[in-house]
Amino acid sequence: MTSTRSTRSRGTWSVDVAGRRRTRPRCGARTRKGTPCRCKALATGRCKLHGGMSTGPKTEAGRRQSAKNLEAARRALAKPEHAATRSEAARKGWATRRRDARRLQLARLADAGDPLALLLLASM
Repeated sequence: MTSTRSTRSRGTWSVDVAGRRRTRPRCGARTRKGTPCRCKALATGRCKLHGGMSTGPKTEAGRRQSAKNLEAARRALAKPEHAATRSEAARKGWATRRRDARRLQLARLADAGDPLALLLLASM
């Protein structure tokens, strides 16, 4: 089954012979190599590397405001009525899963007699 390329205002869609769109839109920005970027486009029409997502505050005022927002969110989550939210986030958090997997790996190594693993496991 051959496919042709159909272009939008930015990026490209892969279109099959029957005219159906087969894949998500692509960024299409020119890379240093000169070829179009093949990353998935976001709502802006570009990928996260070419203008699709913010990279954070750049000015000192923006950084201060961001810190204020973070502190306000932390204060709000510290309230007793959000205890269930905190425990749910901790239970499902990627850092927790990663830490538990690391502990399990170290425990296996310690059982096999690795002294460094035993030391690391004791420090966790």
